[in-house]
Amino acid sequence: MRERFMLRNRSDQFGKNVLRELLSLGGDARTEEEVPPGNAQRIDVWFIPDPTRREVLVRVLGIVAKIAENPAMIELWSEAFGVRGFHASMRKLYDWHHTLELRDKRLWCLPSTWHLCARRPDAVFAEFLWEPVPGGPVGLYRLVDQGFPVFVVVIPELPRVRETLLLRLLGRPADRLAAMAELEALEADAVEHQVADEWLIRLYSDLKQADPASLAEEEREFVMGAWLEERDRNLVKNAVETTRRETRRETQRKTRRETQRKTRREFVSHFIRMRIGRELTKRELSTLGKHLDQDKDDARIAVIVGQWPVSELLAWLASTDKQS
Repeated sequence: MRERFMLRNRSDQFGKNVLRELLSLGGDARTEEEVPPGNAQRIDVWFIPDPTRREVLVRVLGIVAKIAENPAMIELWSEAFGVRGFHASMRKLYDWHHTLELRDKRLWCLPSTWHLCARRPDAVFAEFLWEPVPGGPVGLYRLVDQGFPVFVVVIPELPRVRETLLLRLLGRPADRLAAMAELEALEADAVEHQVADEWLIRLYSDLKQADPASLAEEEREFVMGAWLEERDRNLVKNAVETTRRETRRETQRKTRRETQRKTRREFVSHFIRMRIGRELTKRELSTLGKHLDQDKDDARIAVIVGQWPVSELLAWLASTDKQS
């Protein structure tokens, strides 16, 4: 059971990586974006379009181009998501919107939300009013009359055309295998290969090392794909470039962690200023930073900032000792 869960997690991570690679062509795309102040909340993919790179995505039309029009929170579902999951995603959206405004000190429009589903979410469709997006392909739906943009992409319903190929790679194994056959037929320098090949190979390698008895029949067919063996050999030849790419990604991850650390400090200092009625001194800001670096428990920090008497809060800001 544990191995089965790990394999599903690998497939989920594959989907996030492919989507990040794709959207990065047209802007800043990040996976596992943490939503302060609750560490348990993470956005699968957070995207902000870059106007200077908008034309790059002209090569990838359809739903992907629509996603890339505006800042977007994207959630990937390996099964159908339910009503509880829908409400959780909206809570995450509101928390993230609030964080963006505090961090950037400006008003933000509510980002669009996209749910990419490997199965049709019948429970959510029954509970809320949805409609097919006018002019959109089959499988693309939007929430009706709510005043904010929420979309659902039902991957198995998408038409089998090139514009949906990369999204269909994110579906269940049967949809992925069909999309892979179309991918194989594309020219070698196609953007779809640039986005997906490396991550397909990594997923293939993970599944190949797993116990065959733990794999579904479709996953075994995936592992037996001969064309992946050939691309695996080609990837070895390009190992230097892959290493450089990983180095760049690690640099980006470090930058993202530092941004999250700064956002958390600004978020907490904002509420402290409200409690004490003045700006924090440089020394207090420095001490606060040390406290937050030492203590990752946001619930504990919330109690200190929101419930401790002001005199004790000031004493905490004057001491580098971690208190419980």
